[in-house]
Amino acid sequence: MSRLQTYMQCQLSKPVDGGVARMVSWIRSEIAVPGNLLGRLEDADTGRIETGWRVDSASGPAMPESVLLRQSRDYRKQRQASDI
Repeated sequence: MSRLQTYMQCQLSKPVDGGVARMVSWIRSEIAVPGNLLGRLEDADTGRIETGWRVDSASGPAMPESVLLRQSRDYRKQRQASDI
């Protein structure tokens, strides 16, 4: 039986020249552990692989990948309909 892949919304940070970069991202539940250093994180907008991000916090509930993808498409459709 295959296990359902779930994701959690996480606050991430990464040291950069002159300060700290921060972002919010949905990552797999098994690695969404505060203090965990992520080996690789793909930027969904650019397709670039990023390294060095640390999980600062993770909030629930965990969501199945299918739900997140459906909500992402809903957001895009709403933006297309409402942007001038």
